[in-house]
This record gives sequence, structure tokens and C-alpha cells, in this order.
Amino acid sequence: MSGVFIIGRASFDILMSPSPYFTLPFLLMVAILQSAAAPRLEVSGARPDLMLLSVVSWSLLAAFRARELQYAGEPPSLLRGINDGVVWGFIGGIFLDLLSTAPFGLSALALMVAALVVGVFSVGVSSPGFMLVPLMAVTGTLVFHIVFLAGLTLTSRPVFWNAAVTGVILPSVVFNLVLIPLVYGLLSLLNRQTSRERLQW
Repeated sequence: MSGVFIIGRASFDILMSPSPYFTLPFLLMVAILQSAAAPRLEVSGARPDLMLLSVVSWSLLAAFRARELQYAGEPPSLLRGINDGVVWGFIGGIFLDLLSTAPFGLSALALMVAALVVGVFSVGVSSPGFMLVPLMAVTGTLVFHIVFLAGLTLTSRPVFWNAAVTGVILPSVVFNLVLIPLVYGLLSLLNRQTSRERLQW
């Protein structure tokens, strides 16, 4: 069947996810960078959402790989493409929560929802084009901040929605649009490198 690769389940697992020896240190490093360096790069109320961009990028890569390697007539491969991004959102969010004063688990929840939205949309695209990556960066940014602010509201934290939209969310969308090609490109290279190493192993 054209465009479909039939491979063993074990091989599929190897190709889809990097080793935890890569994932955990990488996401911890991103969390530390976001907590320590990102505030110094703030512009007009917006700062780099390095963890969000990493999760969005990996969700896209996992979704694209799931489309390429899907089993003929077997949907779990597509579900795996969604799950990989959500797992990254959970782990990265926990690291962020440990380094912030926000309610514990809120960053993880917001990142998981953003990864889920990006993954579900991306695996449903039959022929991803050039605009899908920036479109998902915008979508992920909006979903993340809305869920995060809603969580703050539900935990009785003061949230001024009008100011948050104009002073944080919209500038963050612009900031993330500028950075997504760099983050996505870096993770794409790392993904190809770790895939080759796992196949050689």
C-alpha cells in the first residue's frame, strides 16, 4: 500500500520515542532555561515559552512519524503519535511546576491539553504543509495560556483576563511564532540522530 510502512510493533516503539536518558535531561534543561533565562528575555510582557514550544514540536514530530509508520488498518499507531506529545507535556510540566510558584500540576495540565490538541489535529492532516508548524505553535500557545489562566482562576488566584490577553497571550503568540522554527528544527535534528542511534543499537 502506497505511503504505508509495515513494521513490527517493537520497531515502531523504537522509532517513535527517544530514550528516557534523552527525554528527562532534555526537558529538565528546558525547564531550567525557561525558569532562569526566559524572564531576562521578556519583551512587552511576553517571554519565550521554551517548554511549550518543545512540547508542541515533539507533538508534531510524533504525529508526522505516526502517519508515516501507521499499521495498515490499525489505529493505535495514530494514538501513539498523540500520546508521545502528551507524555512530554506531563514530564515537562512537572519540571516547570517544581521550579515555579504556580499551583503544582497546573503547568503539566496546560501543556498536556496543548499537546493533545496539537496531536489530534496533526495526525488528522493527510498532507502536512509548511504552514502547519506555525499554525500549531499559535494553537498550542492559545490553548496553553487559556488553560493555565483558567486554572489560576479556579484556584482563586487573581487573574485579569483583558490584561492577560493583550499583555501576555498575544505577545507570546508573536514571540513563539518567531522561535518555533528554531525549536522545531533543533528537535527534528535530535530526533533523526537519536533514531539512527537506536536503529544501529
